[in-house]
Amino acid sequence: MQPAEELARDGFVITKFLGERMNDGIGSSIVSEHRQFRTKDGSRVLREGETLKQAELAETIQTLAAGGRDEFY
Repeated sequence: MQPAEELARDGFVITKFLGERMNDGIGSSIVSEHRQFRTKDGSRVLREGETLKQAELAETIQTLAAGGRDEFY
């Protein structure tokens, strides 16, 4: 689970495809509600070439890895 945690924490560069989906009409309306998909100042949804980091997801993965099955349920 460590690679998933690192990817969530350190982030990844948004590809052209993902950037287009996140910023089209439907995608934008979905992701714009979640701060991890927005710029630091919250002014817009992230675009191609920017880095998406998900600190809360990384914490969840870390909790699950440490607590095992019992933590999940």
